[in-house]
Amino acid sequence: MQTFEQIQQQIVDLQKQADTMRKQAMSAAIKEVKRLVNLYSLGFADIGITVGSPVKKGSAAPKAKKSTKPVKAIKKSPSDKRAAVAPKYRDNETGQTWTGRGKAPTWLTAKMAAGASKESFKI
Repeated sequence: MQTFEQIQQQIVDLQKQADTMRKQAMSAAIKEVKRLVNLYSLGFADIGITVGSPVKKGSAAPKAKKSTKPVKAIKKSPSDKRAAVAPKYRDNETGQTWTGRGKAPTWLTAKMAAGASKESFKI
């Protein structure tokens, strides 16, 4: 019978494998989208993307022309005036940090599942 630690390690390993497979599938999808856009000379309007619509970082979509309309300033609510919190934990391998507030990030959860202690990442 497997131990809890062995199962946790399998979860970490499977997550890494799933991330690798997702990246490969995304790469193939991006290549196919680029091929179809070029083949049919598609533009933003043809596929339903309007100027100013959010596009994920690293997407294959070409950059939109800048709008000539003036951009309105975004008003911040009083709750946005909170002070930044200094990070309390750091992964020295990747440089990722966490303030210690809220749900623990996936990098820390994975390291803890692999047997590392939370205190070993304290800054």
